[in-house]
Amino acid sequence: QTKIKYIPPSPQFVTITEHSTGNDVFSNVCKYLNLIETDYFGIIRKTSDREHNWINLEKSLHKQIVKEERANLIFHFAVKFYPTDPTFLREEITKYLLCLQIRDDLTSARLPCPLDTLALLSSYWLQSEMGDYDVESDEVEECLRSLRGAKGQSMPEFDGKVLDLYKSRRGMPPSDADTQFLRLASQLPLYGVHRYQAEEESAISIGVGSVGLVEIGEKESTFHKWIQIKNINYKKNKFYLKLLPKIAGGRSILKKYHMRSSSVAKTMWLVAVDHHVFYRV
Repeated sequence: QTKIKYIPPSPQFVTITEHSTGNDVFSNVCKYLNLIETDYFGIIRKTSDREHNWINLEKSLHKQIVKEERANLIFHFAVKFYPTDPTFLREEITKYLLCLQIRDDLTSARLPCPLDTLALLSSYWLQSEMGDYDVESDEVEECLRSLRGAKGQSMPEFDGKVLDLYKSRRGMPPSDADTQFLRLASQLPLYGVHRYQAEEESAISIGVGSVGLVEIGEKESTFHKWIQIKNINYKKNKFYLKLLPKIAGGRSILKKYHMRSSSVAKTMWLVAVDHHVFYRV
C-alpha cells in the first residue's frame, strides 16, 4: 500500500500495482474528495534527497520511481496550477483546498508576504476555520503559532493586529472569508510560483508560475513573461532561458542558471513546459 497525504493533514492509503499509472492514484484522491475541478491539482513525490517531483499522470508509476525508492512510498496531493483569479472557481471544495495550499505556502515561507497583508490574510483564515471570535478558543493560539513560523519569531503587536481584524469579521460566513482570503493572496507577487534553488553559492532561485519564469533574488525579483520567452532547455545541471529580442531585428538574450543538480534542472524544465501548456496553449 502507498500513503497519500492531502493538503489537509489526513493521509489515505491506496493499493498500487506495477501497472498503476499516476492517474490511477490521482483519480482515487479526487473521488475521495468529491473534487470536480481537478485540472489545478497534481501528485508530488518527495525523493530521497528531498526534491519534489510532479508525477506524470499518464505514465506508469514504476517507470517514474527508481526501485530503491518504491518501498514506503508517500505521495502528496497538492495544487500545481494556481488559478490566476481564484474567485471565479465554481466549487467550494476547490476554493477550500486552494486556501489550505496557500496557508501552507505562507507558513512554510514559500510565499513571501508583507506583515500587514499577512495580518489581513490571517484574520480571514481564522474566520473561515473558527467562525466568530471566541476568547476561550485554544485553536486561535495554535493558528497564531503557525503564522509566527512564517516569520520565525514571536510578534505580540502582530498577534494583536490579527486578533483585532479577526474580531471585526464577526458574522462573515466561512465561504466569504475564503473568497476574501483568495482574492488577497492571489495579488501577492509570488503567488502560485514554484521555486527552485540555484547552486548554493548563488543567492537566487528560479520560479515557475502562471505568468512565466521569475528570477527571485534577496531584495527583488525579475519576471520573464511567457510572451517574452523564445525557448527553454536544460543540460546536466544547467537551465537555459532564451528571451526574444527587445526590439525588432535585435538579438535574443540567453540566460544560463546553474542549478543544484541535474535532476533539479530537469524538474524545473518539466514544470515550466507544463505551465506554458496550461496557461498559454
